[in-house]
Amino acid sequence: DGSVAEGHIFSSSLIGTEMQETAEVYRILHGAPLSPEKIAEPLNAKPQRLVSTEGGPRPAPQVIGWGVWARFFQRNLVFAAQASAAFYARMLGLEDEARTVRAGFHEHFAKLELWPAESLTWDSRRGDDPPKDSPVRDAEGLRSDGCARGLALTQDAPERVCPLFWSVIQNRCPGTAVSLVPQSKWLRTLAPAGTALMPPYRGTALPPRTDPRPLYAAMHELAPFDPTFLREVPPPSQATSAQVKAFYGPLTDYDLLAMKRLAATQREDATAYRALFEKIAALVPREYLSLGDYLADLDRDDEAAAAYEKAVEKAPDRVGLSHHVKWLVGYYLDRSRVDRAREVAQMAADVYSGGGLETMAYFQERTGHYAEAEDWRQKNVQRYGNSAQAALDEFYLRYEHRIADGRFGGRSVAALAKVFPGGLERVSLAELTAPPPPGDDVRMEGDTVVAINGYRVHNDQQARVVWTFDDRPDWTMIVWRQGRYVEEKGRTNRLKYGPIARPS
Repeated sequence: DGSVAEGHIFSSSLIGTEMQETAEVYRILHGAPLSPEKIAEPLNAKPQRLVSTEGGPRPAPQVIGWGVWARFFQRNLVFAAQASAAFYARMLGLEDEARTVRAGFHEHFAKLELWPAESLTWDSRRGDDPPKDSPVRDAEGLRSDGCARGLALTQDAPERVCPLFWSVIQNRCPGTAVSLVPQSKWLRTLAPAGTALMPPYRGTALPPRTDPRPLYAAMHELAPFDPTFLREVPPPSQATSAQVKAFYGPLTDYDLLAMKRLAATQREDATAYRALFEKIAALVPREYLSLGDYLADLDRDDEAAAAYEKAVEKAPDRVGLSHHVKWLVGYYLDRSRVDRAREVAQMAADVYSGGGLETMAYFQERTGHYAEAEDWRQKNVQRYGNSAQAALDEFYLRYEHRIADGRFGGRSVAALAKVFPGGLERVSLAELTAPPPPGDDVRMEGDTVVAINGYRVHNDQQARVVWTFDDRPDWTMIVWRQGRYVEEKGRTNRLKYGPIARPS
């Protein structure tokens, strides 16, 4: 669950540092170097007895022999390979680089007993399988081999198979269902008796009828400061500040989860909530973004902007930051502070995240540079594919509705056909009689939203587009509630998309 910034720091060095330590320990215990070209056999070594002849002709105690070290390093290497490849594929969206990285790892680690824990996670539907010209075989052969080896491992050494790997085998190897022992038969409890040792995924192995809450509560008594149990055994949802403090004790001074749950008890009191969240953000500067979101929702715009600016100044994760500063750019544009808005947008765009590119596109759109706004969104699509296409389509529809000069021609027509297959439909409360069709899924507080500002909407994207057709704070909404249509009206401080007021 590391950030993109952390991934850049660690992904290129994980395997190298693990291999350095592996080679160092091997040399100490064997008096000989570990060959990097032939690591499978030594890393597949089994743990020895306490007294053995390993390392010399005479029996001698080996408190931690090479076999124990080998299994430790093998787990770390497999997890490091998995984390590094996933960083390229899922966090950066660089599928080609991910395939190349996986191919290199496979060449070195394919014979490790635990390697199927990694290779079986490659998903050909996402293009995760390594390139055909790599040392890796075809996808089907790779999966078949991984299933056979993974099944054998669960049968021969189930204590070596972590719950997540067991689940991968069950999901990716349907033909092994008859031979594969369900992990709930092996992992009968959340933790070994008398301990609080519990990887989070172990909980998925419990039999379906098992209620985990008493088990979590019991282990919370054994390990009251363990983060796993802090998450799973929270105080009552309606707990007061005093009750939360009593439950977590000193953790409310420094543990992020405990501090957030304490702050949540004061969410209705903006002054108290802000004071508590300032303490959180002082420890973890990215949390200034959460504070900014909270204050913006309350329309305390100046305070929200100050919180976002502290995040810009102090938060080390620039990728995460780039996804949260679009509001701040709009705030400065609404106040004709174009230079500062440009600086924030450029900072976000330089990261080249999806949110950063969209933030710069938003700046260009608000300042009337529509060709540049389209260009930035096209860059987003080129980098991130379909996940960014929606924002480009919505830009075309918004432009055509607001400006309507035909600048984007067929692209706007295509976007309209994609987002509104039946065309834009105006509707009033009097015209609606029959219940909304089953496919309508715009929800708000239990109601089904069927129209916004006079336009019929059937899904979230349509609703999102219609909200940007104008910047007026007043809105009208028609909802289906308890068997009848109801019209609601209100005011809201929305993110604006129209031209800015130029400073005199």
